[in-house]
Amino acid sequence: MHSQHICAENVYKGATEMNNFKLLLKIFERNKFQKNFMIAIMAVFTAIEAYLLIAGISGGANSIEILQTTLRMLSFLIIFLMFFSYECFSKIHLYKESFSVCKKNIASVYKNELAIFVCYTAFLTAVALLINVIFIIVNGQFSIALLFYTIARLLCYFFLCLLAAVFIGLILSNIGRKKRYIAYLLMVVFAFSEMESIQISSMHMLESSGKDYSKLLEFFSLVPDSLRWSPNEIAGLALNINKISLLLFFIVLSVLIFILVNNKSKTERLWKSVLCLICCGCLLSVYFIPISVPKMDLSASGTVNDDMYYIHYKDGKPDPDQDVQQEKAADFQVKKYDLNFSVYLNLKAEAKVYVDQKNLSEYNFTLYHKYKVSKVTNQSGTPLHFTQEHDYITVNSGNNEIEYLCIEYYGSSAQYYSGYAGVFLPANFLYYPIPGFYRTFDAENRFLDHSLPYKTAFDVQVHSLKKVYCNLEEKGENQFSG
Repeated sequence: MHSQHICAENVYKGATEMNNFKLLLKIFERNKFQKNFMIAIMAVFTAIEAYLLIAGISGGANSIEILQTTLRMLSFLIIFLMFFSYECFSKIHLYKESFSVCKKNIASVYKNELAIFVCYTAFLTAVALLINVIFIIVNGQFSIALLFYTIARLLCYFFLCLLAAVFIGLILSNIGRKKRYIAYLLMVVFAFSEMESIQISSMHMLESSGKDYSKLLEFFSLVPDSLRWSPNEIAGLALNINKISLLLFFIVLSVLIFILVNNKSKTERLWKSVLCLICCGCLLSVYFIPISVPKMDLSASGTVNDDMYYIHYKDGKPDPDQDVQQEKAADFQVKKYDLNFSVYLNLKAEAKVYVDQKNLSEYNFTLYHKYKVSKVTNQSGTPLHFTQEHDYITVNSGNNEIEYLCIEYYGSSAQYYSGYAGVFLPANFLYYPIPGFYRTFDAENRFLDHSLPYKTAFDVQVHSLKKVYCNLEEKGENQFSG
């Protein structure tokens, strides 16, 4: 025992000048269990992916279905990497074996262990990407656009989810240093959050309380909801900015905790911690921002939200006898709509509504309630007083002669989306204001068709990174008239 200690002392002295690259190789070589175990996992994963490729080619699947099947492995890999990285980082702190042998500061050992896990996740992502590329080429679907589409989804979901799981393991290794059961309990929470029951529970909570808690309930869920359901035929697998910001939040949070625990310099620890806190706050804000994307889940933020709003809940309270919908014909007609839409995270609109009656005291409109009106002006740019309640807007003309009203609004729908992932705004959906107050929704027919019973001119301009299709005559790039 004593001779082994003396031998180790000699190794310490010889390793004093070891650089980080040599340290990384040393850690990888010394921890044979970690190396062999992860190689076995990657081999099994590669075999499963190869089987999925062969099954997809023989079964006639399309590229989006193969991509989704590949991404379905995420839930298992996330929980596995979270647990395994936690155990590896915990052993570094508990035994300080690598630190003692290699004569490096403990932060360098953590960083190199993290680099090893990044290599693991990069390999798993590369295999998934290669499988999809092979399928695209063999299936005769090869195109640069499709290739970039696949790469973007795999990097943003597959790689980022696995990387976030590794960083969460790093967080838990710092949190559960003395009481391991706390770390295990949090891992159980993450594992439970990946189950579909969380999305169904959020719907039940909406039914019982009228409140949408889906973002809070899904806070520990790393896998995007869109991967659990069939891909949208038009938009494919949407890049969910809310979920991506959540993944980045966990990564930055782990860096913050690592800095607080392992950084010796108070000055350096202070400015790095403040920077990480600011980043965490920004990323959390983005996570909770409502963004209009295709919904393919059973969460409370999905299509059930409209049913709850119009049928089961009135004014946020469970009172099905009180109806928020109205019927009141307009005293005017619209001669022309000049609609200017900007589509990025949500829909931002400026609607110029030319009316045939210029001297009315009030003008009433129906517009879907999640589009919030920010400003109403007349043709001279004079602001006009307005009220918005549920789906109904009342504009006071202020005894001014009205040629047209300019209504500015912003928002989204859980069912009919208009965002970075695509645009789907059907004719029967009130995404632009129509004259009068009308019932907009019923349980059987859902959103009712309120096409105007008379001819009206339309000029529509859509500012979007995507190609827009419309039944009006195209006059220019995403510009329509008719």
